[in-house]
Amino acid sequence: MAVFSGNGSNTAPSFTFSSDTDTGMFRRADNELAFTVEGATRHVLTSEGRTLLGSDNTSRQTYTWVNGVPSAFNPGAQISNAAWQDSSLSLINWQNGTEVQPSIILSKSLSNTIGTHTALSNGAQVGVIAFNGSDGTKFGLSGVIDVEAAGAFGTNDTPGRMRFYTTPATTSTPVVRLELASQGSIGMPNVDADFRLLVQATTGTNRAIRSNGLINTRTPSGGGSTALQHLVSFGSGVLTGDTGVSINQGSFGGAMLLLATRNTGSGTLTDCALYLMQMYYDGNNAPAVTYLGGDGDFVTFGVSGTNTVTVSISGSGNFQIGGLTMLPAQF
Repeated sequence: MAVFSGNGSNTAPSFTFSSDTDTGMFRRADNELAFTVEGATRHVLTSEGRTLLGSDNTSRQTYTWVNGVPSAFNPGAQISNAAWQDSSLSLINWQNGTEVQPSIILSKSLSNTIGTHTALSNGAQVGVIAFNGSDGTKFGLSGVIDVEAAGAFGTNDTPGRMRFYTTPATTSTPVVRLELASQGSIGMPNVDADFRLLVQATTGTNRAIRSNGLINTRTPSGGGSTALQHLVSFGSGVLTGDTGVSINQGSFGGAMLLLATRNTGSGTLTDCALYLMQMYYDGNNAPAVTYLGGDGDFVTFGVSGTNTVTVSISGSGNFQIGGLTMLPAQF
């Protein structure tokens, strides 16, 4: 038996309820099925198989990240409303057990046949989370989180790398800022297999790392070697107006190799001075500083307050000071 009806509309659906005639189902367009509540269309199933939820029933073009290029598309499912609360998605799990939780799962097979598996090749994208913002005429990418295969996949062998992108000003193309490799290495912006953490400056005017004080990294209680070696840039500026640099020597001592540079004018060779700084355990005394060599001892060291080493450079022109530091193991 077949039941036929007219197309209906959002205010007078074809299939409805005797006590609620503006709620029900109707044919919105050719090969489209729509559901209306209180005379407003809330859910549309399109001929392409897309699901449109909310008061905005038009499939909207957005952008995702495909093999390093922004790519426009109309998503298979869309929630679109005027209020941000009505455009949000919540997953809630009610179940006794600490091992269960609501999940968001992105899955990928290289097979063109639904339900069959083809292993991913090296570099194949596994999933993308794309952040879109309106530029006044259309949506554009502001940031991306991307996971791709970090090698050819095989049985129980699915290595992946994760990259984080942000879009710089005056462009709409995201740039990779942080990469997490399959072996656990971290790179900013990219990983080098020889380093656990690699931070690279992207231009000649950018410093790779800047620290206003020592990184207080400790060896776990009970053993281990020295805590951390790291290169830092403590300060730079114009000597005539910005000669003071402060270094936090911490409360557990340590040692530091400091390199200071000074350029006194156009066409002059940069002066360099290398120092060894040995700090006290309590950090409340001026450190012992040894001038190791260079183009002259032009840096003055002192202590200010608790744990703060003051650094002043004599002369005129531009200066920069940085160092390789080592903190002792703490028990």
